[in-house]
Amino acid sequence: MLPAGSADNRALLLTTRALAIAAAYCLLHALLDLLWARALARRRALSNSDRISLAEKVASSLNALFIAAAAFHNAFVLDLFSPAAVPIANVHSPCSSPMISLLSIYPFSPLQVPAGSLRSFFHYDWVLPAYVGYSIYDCITMYFQGDNHWSMWVHHLVGIYGAIGNMKVQKLAVLSNFAMLTEVTAFCVNILWYVETLTPNRQRLPPPEPSITSTLGDTKSNDEGNDSETSPPVSPNPAAASSTTTQQTKKSGKNRKKPAKPAPTPLLLALQTLRTVSFLVFRVTAVPYSLYVVSRTGSLVDMFAAVWRGCTTRECARGWSVDRVLLISALVVQILFGLLNFVWTYVAVKVLAREVRTYLRIRGRKAGVDAGSKAKED
Repeated sequence: MLPAGSADNRALLLTTRALAIAAAYCLLHALLDLLWARALARRRALSNSDRISLAEKVASSLNALFIAAAAFHNAFVLDLFSPAAVPIANVHSPCSSPMISLLSIYPFSPLQVPAGSLRSFFHYDWVLPAYVGYSIYDCITMYFQGDNHWSMWVHHLVGIYGAIGNMKVQKLAVLSNFAMLTEVTAFCVNILWYVETLTPNRQRLPPPEPSITSTLGDTKSNDEGNDSETSPPVSPNPAAASSTTTQQTKKSGKNRKKPAKPAPTPLLLALQTLRTVSFLVFRVTAVPYSLYVVSRTGSLVDMFAAVWRGCTTRECARGWSVDRVLLISALVVQILFGLLNFVWTYVAVKVLAREVRTYLRIRGRKAGVDAGSKAKED
């Protein structure tokens, strides 16, 4: 444990943890690429971006498992943000109130779990550096991929800013905790990406322009009129396919054809439905539910007023400070995060509806062909 008041030591410790976790993810990525992803990408003639994603999705799933488990444990197992959990001693302080005490809760699980338990890593001084470390690693992979939508950059950079601010002020965990719970949706996005990318008869065409649908796990942007029956033939030779891809990539952006995904199958539709449901359950509700949790202790007006004053009462407010700026900006970031979740969910619903229409159209077309063949035979 660090000595009380050793803010500099704590800052150094948290920075070291974040950088060490980022380095660990980079090392894991390198090992996965050497032992698995490189050979698989060569066999399937995948693009460089897809090859990077093969290993990155493993790291993404590990991060999602830890972050979502910690958020769930702090919110629903320990129930740290219930009105009953608000520290009574702080409530009676002249510079505090029930709302301010709630906003000042900073999950410190070792107080509630046995010493040495693995759950002690759910302390926010582990969870937040882990999130920052993973986000740094993911930004590195995104830089080398070069085809990620700007919304994913905003998501990571704002997340890093929010986590660092959260560690600095040690407040507003009641909001950030439910934002981190949305990491569970990464499992659905990653599984969908693997199935679409590793489909054996997948089209070998130039990579698409950065799009919000690729951010959600769709490997390619697909027009409603495109399906496997109207797509150009695919070379059975991966080397020839790769050569064709290189030649097509050199063409101007206007003449370059949009890459096509594998034709929708029941499995892909099921995975896209799972992704959409996970977004509706976790991403759409994240910010509203966190505000509901806050409202159990006081009104949302009280919350906004407390944050504006720097999580103190009007009598104790002492002008502007770094912590006050961080608190206000963190609340703004939380609201913007909620809006981004709504946009991503809307896109997921739209993609699912499009894929269902394409699947039904292909089935109808095949049924018509079969009926015509049968009629000719008769």
